[in-house]
Amino acid sequence: MGKVIALIAAAIAVLALLWALTPPADAAEEPVDVAIVFVMDISGSMQRDEIAFAREAHVLAITSEPMVTAIVDGAYGRVAMAYVEYADGVEVRVNWTIVDGPESAFAFARQITALPPGHTLGNQYTMIGAGLLAADRLLSALPYAAGKIVVDVVGDGTASDFKAVDLGRAAILSRGATINAMPLMLKPDNDLAGYFERYVIGGPAAFAMPVKMMSQLPQALRSKIVLELY
Repeated sequence: MGKVIALIAAAIAVLALLWALTPPADAAEEPVDVAIVFVMDISGSMQRDEIAFAREAHVLAITSEPMVTAIVDGAYGRVAMAYVEYADGVEVRVNWTIVDGPESAFAFARQITALPPGHTLGNQYTMIGAGLLAADRLLSALPYAAGKIVVDVVGDGTASDFKAVDLGRAAILSRGATINAMPLMLKPDNDLAGYFERYVIGGPAAFAMPVKMMSQLPQALRSKIVLELY
C-alpha cells in the first residue's frame, strides 16, 4: 500500500509540474485584429532630417484620430505593433505592444520619439533583407492570435542584401502575412516603386504606395496604415 501511495504522490507531483510549466491557453492566444511590423530605412541614403521626419510621420500616423478609431472599431478593438529599423544592420526598436486606444497609441509612439537621432546603424548599406528577417523573427514570437498580419516597409533605396530579401520575403509570406511598402521616391528618374513591387511586397492584397515628396509622408502613411487595418 505504501508503494502505491508513493507512486500516486509522484504522479501528482509530475502532473503539477507539467501544469505549472504550461502557460494558460489564453496567454499565447489573446486575439488581436491585426499584427503590424513597421520596418523603416535609416540608411545613409536618408538624410538625418529625413530620418527624423519619417519617424515623426509614423508617430503622427499611429496617434491620429482616424487610425485610433479604425483600431477601436475592429472586432477586438486592439492591434499588436512592433517597429524595426535597418541600415548596415538591423534593430528591433519597439517590441510587440498592444494598441487599443489613444493612451496606448501615444505610449507606443513615445518609444519612437525617444530613439537616438541619425545613422545609428551605419550609413554604408541598405539592408532591407535584414529588416524583413527581423520582422519574420518577430512574427515567429508573436504572442497574440492575429486575424491579419502585415509587414509595412518604408524606404528610399534598393537592397544591398538581395538574397536576404528573397529569404525574408519568402519566410514572411509563408506565414500568410502581407508585405506592403511605401517607397520614398525623392530622387528624379527613380523606379523604386517598380523595385518594391517586383521584389519586396507580396501576400494577400499587397500594395506599394509611393511618395515623391517628404511633405506627403505623414498623410500618406496614415492613409496606408488605416487601409491595412481593414
